[in-house]
Amino acid sequence: MRAATIIVCVTIDLLMPGARATGNTAARTTPSVAVPQNDRATLSSRGESGSARALASAYEVQQTGMQMIRFTDMLVGGARIAEVSFPRPFAEVPSVTLALHGLDHQVGAPLRIQARLREATPFGFTYDIYTWADTGLWRGYITWHAFVDGSPCQSQSIGWRSFDPAMNNVDSLVHPPAAGDEPQDVDTRGKFSIRFPAAYPVIPSVQVAFAGLDTAWFNRDPPNHRVYSSIYDVTHTGFRVAIGPWADSRLSGFELIWYTSIGASTCQLGAWEKIWWGTPIASLSSMETVWVPFPIPFTSVPRVSVALALVDEEVKENTRLSTEIGNVATTGFEIKINSWAGSKTYRSRLMWMAISRDCSRATQVTGRWAFLKSFNAGTFDGFTQYTCLLYTSPSPRDG
Repeated sequence: MRAATIIVCVTIDLLMPGARATGNTAARTTPSVAVPQNDRATLSSRGESGSARALASAYEVQQTGMQMIRFTDMLVGGARIAEVSFPRPFAEVPSVTLALHGLDHQVGAPLRIQARLREATPFGFTYDIYTWADTGLWRGYITWHAFVDGSPCQSQSIGWRSFDPAMNNVDSLVHPPAAGDEPQDVDTRGKFSIRFPAAYPVIPSVQVAFAGLDTAWFNRDPPNHRVYSSIYDVTHTGFRVAIGPWADSRLSGFELIWYTSIGASTCQLGAWEKIWWGTPIASLSSMETVWVPFPIPFTSVPRVSVALALVDEEVKENTRLSTEIGNVATTGFEIKINSWAGSKTYRSRLMWMAISRDCSRATQVTGRWAFLKSFNAGTFDGFTQYTCLLYTSPSPRDG
């Protein structure tokens, strides 16, 4: 039986003096992190006679955010470094993934862009926006997800994938496949089987987003930038995904991030898509604002981010696409998507992630817990307070 770290939202019963707790309550040492006293989610430490006494200062277990950086001069064939400070620190160096939530690309060359993590600490991370050859960029838009092992939402890159020759579906795929459908009769190089690091006890929610793109041109009348992603065959152990261009567009490479969620009360994933074929978004006056409801309302206003999962952009003008989040509530949020200065967006699909603030600040304890349902609830010794705890204990899936 191996140890696993799981984060769950639980209902706990605070032990009264003299009450007896069961299970292994040995303390676990956690790196100290400076957290303001009024931000600490504390549970009083108990004596050694059987109570859950392993407490550490409250710290973050998962966070997400978005950042736009404007280059003072056009970035051509190089990288620009930027940094992000976490709103609240972690107790350890978290895993960090980066995706794209917008584009600002100079007309006249293929779209080549990648968001790359450089270094992460408990307090933030550095990254760069990278392009190569003759491609020019005016802005970089990144969506970040930082988390520790056992967080309700996980994310991971499948790495950069290149195609030589470039993928070209001119004869087989007139329109992108619907979300969740396996595309038929397309370049099989764009189909991938993803295996989770460990099997989930329930089928997770899965979404994907792009961290990098390399479109391809082979003539003087290049096609539009069109790249889709489609998830299908999701199981406890993994899923399949298809990536590729459609119509006469081509794709030379990409990087994809996948996201999973197993706790709807703590972290939710979804996708929003819109087609503007007849009247593409082309100016500030045509900014699109839509309300996206959460499948299950949160108990407090969550953190929300979005990232690109499908791109359909006019190639004869600069590629300009920005996304913003606004009016976040416990029941949903607004997405604002915009193009400007003559650029045209014909279609977009955005992956969204919402993380509960209640369950992002966790208190760490060690001990036995009873697995109930989808990691959304559990019991621990005799506590009665609703909170989100980070447990290190034998995993339910280990028997």
